[in-house]
Amino acid sequence: MVAQNANEEPGTVVCNVYFNDDETLFTYLETYSDSETGLFHVGRFSEAECVG
Repeated sequence: MVAQNANEEPGTVVCNVYFNDDETLFTYLETYSDSETGLFHVGRFSEAECVG
């Protein structure tokens, strides 16, 4: 998903996923070049367009 978002959302500056040691929790760190790009991502995600 990280690679797909980076390729399809050119305003993405950072998109990393971090897991805890036993892989039961994860954290996304996403940074966008501006608010418009961030809102575009949220719209795609809410419509499941970025989930393969």
